[in-house]
Amino acid sequence: MKKTRTDNVRGYRIDFSCDTVYLNYTFAAAAERDFLSSEAKRLREIKEAFPAFKVVVKAGREITATRRTKRLTYENMEEYISTFDNADELLAEFEITKRQSKSSPSPYKFVRDWFEARFPNYKTASVFAEKGQPNEITKIPA
Repeated sequence: MKKTRTDNVRGYRIDFSCDTVYLNYTFAAAAERDFLSSEAKRLREIKEAFPAFKVVVKAGREITATRRTKRLTYENMEEYISTFDNADELLAEFEITKRQSKSSPSPYKFVRDWFEARFPNYKTASVFAEKGQPNEITKIPA
């Protein structure tokens, strides 16, 4: 059975080929949370209509990719900027950018965009390496 947009809106899908009712995570949680909710009523109607069908709850969306700005904090930005020869000027510019970002709807994004434009090669710095991850691979003799 082909999944359509209405399946997502309703929160459930009935698959007659394998006698299964698929619920999405939010629909199942709403039905479980409040016995008198419309989701719980609809689930009871489905179970009454198809008593032999299995009910399967599909898990919520999994985040598979790590955020590209996971370790890009203000502190890490400052630490990276301080490694340059003209660090005083750059830190002053960074502070001005942080003050300018206060009027922005998303201050962090404003500063991050400035930082990424100003320092496009920041990802190679050891400041942003994952903790516990070595920056270089060294071979250890056996």
